[in-house]
Amino acid sequence: YLRVSSSSEPDGSSTGWTTYGSIGAYTLTGSFPSLIGFADNFAEAASLPSGFSFSGIEASNSSATAELNEPLHAGSVPKHSLWWKWSPGVIGRMKLSTFGSTFDTVLAVYTGTSLGKLSPVVSNDNVHPLLNYSQVDFPVTREGVYYVAVDGKNGATGRVVLSGSGTTASSPSNDNLGAATTLSGSSLLVRSSNFNATREDGEPEHRLTTKGTY
Repeated sequence: YLRVSSSSEPDGSSTGWTTYGSIGAYTLTGSFPSLIGFADNFAEAASLPSGFSFSGIEASNSSATAELNEPLHAGSVPKHSLWWKWSPGVIGRMKLSTFGSTFDTVLAVYTGTSLGKLSPVVSNDNVHPLLNYSQVDFPVTREGVYYVAVDGKNGATGRVVLSGSGTTASSPSNDNLGAATTLSGSSLLVRSSNFNATREDGEPEHRLTTKGTY
């Protein structure tokens, strides 16, 4: 919420005006580098877009703080960390980067439901010994919720730029009943994968119905 109201010239001014006489047109300007928020605390982590491509997410960690029980990010003691969360909704692989940030960043990705019980997924200090930005690449699951922390190495602060790009995994060709693979012969050896396979509407549960049989 923004509020604009009339105001008087400071006391002692010889060319000022009263609040009563402060009437006229005004101009309000602003800039919004990103529509995505950010959070100082893990519990308030802002949501990143659910897709596999986003960029231009900017924030400043200058006023951010570290929390009690916050883990080390890429081996660095947290001091000015920012938090986001991301839910892919599909299986795939994701790459996150702080390229464009104005300071030496550390980047870490976690799963978990509370700050004290986070499981590290991947982290990075510098993508290259001569570069100060961080980058991680990791596989994701359909149901996964991933928490992203960005901090400055050795307490560094400045403008954070976060971007992401990735790919989704293709479903198997015989994912659905109508596309079942035909098997033949008296002896079979089939190698396949159920990676990114799905359940169809109306598909029954595949489980033991009689002891010793399927």
